[in-house]
Amino acid sequence: LRVLNPSRIVVVGGPNAVNESVKVQLQQLTRSKSVSSVDRLWDQTLYGTAANVVKSQFATAETVYVASAHNFPDALAAGPVAAREGAPLLLVWQDQLPAETADALRVLNPSRIVVVGGPNAVSEDVLASLQSYVR
Repeated sequence: LRVLNPSRIVVVGGPNAVNESVKVQLQQLTRSKSVSSVDRLWDQTLYGTAANVVKSQFATAETVYVASAHNFPDALAAGPVAAREGAPLLLVWQDQLPAETADALRVLNPSRIVVVGGPNAVSEDVLASLQSYVR
C-alpha cells in the first residue's frame, strides 16, 4: 500500500472480519489522511456483503457470476474471470437464493448469469431461481 499510495481504501467486511484498528492503520497509508479516505462495505452476512460491494460498483450488468459462499474455491476461481469481463460476482447458498443476492440481481438486471460450480455447490433449485432474474 505504501508503494501504491492510494487516495482511497475500501475495507470489505465488517468489524469481525477486519478489526476497526486495522481501518485506523490503513488511514495512515492513504494520500489524503482524511476520515473519508477509508470506507467499509459490509453486511451482517457474506451474501449481503457481496451484494453491497456489487451495488456500490455496478448500476447494471450484462453478465453476473454466481458462486456458493460455502465452496469458496469456486468463488475464488470466478473472481478474476468476472473482473476481466468487468462483471460482478454474487454469492448464494448451496440450496437457497439469499434475499440480498436476489435484490442485487433485480438491480443489475442481467441478460446472462454464469453459475460457477456443480450441483453440489449450487443446487438445481437455485439454478432455476436464478433463471427468473435473467432479462
